[in-house]
Amino acid sequence: ISSATHAFPGGTTDFLRSDGVFATPPAGSSNTSTVKLLTIQSVTTTSSMPVTGLEFTVSNTIKYAFDFKLIFASRISSNGLTMGFTFPAVSTFAATLEIPFAAAGNGGLFQGSVTSSGGRVTATAVVAASTQYCATACGVIIPTANGTLQLRAGAEVAGQTISSFAGSYGTLTIL
Repeated sequence: ISSATHAFPGGTTDFLRSDGVFATPPAGSSNTSTVKLLTIQSVTTTSSMPVTGLEFTVSNTIKYAFDFKLIFASRISSNGLTMGFTFPAVSTFAATLEIPFAAAGNGGLFQGSVTSSGGRVTATAVVAASTQYCATACGVIIPTANGTLQLRAGAEVAGQTISSFAGSYGTLTIL
């Protein structure tokens, strides 16, 4: 069938919805946003610092689910990653973080929860120096004020380097 010889009931820009009506799809209708890290960022402080580019603007009373993957490496094996969040006032916030710190198998991940802004989870080591690992953080936020959900990272040992790499990303879904 070609549009040159046949007329489509909804035209060429309208689509048949589940209610049987032809309509133009709304622009920008995805309820999921994605951010990604494009450059290497390094930190040597035990105070977690913002991972620039891995943040989302959140709005008052909107319910969100989020998921972050942070590709990181430590310059020495006895220095682990500290990872957490800052965010505006909330009625609900709960996040689970998992950071590789030991060989694969039982007990290979340091796991913890963040329940308040500025909260963080700190792993005590990595398996091997200068090797890239993937730390994860997922959770739900319902803000009571507009603001920013910001992923933060730092070093477990003061003066030692933790680097975050391109390929790290986050997704935010409106629930």
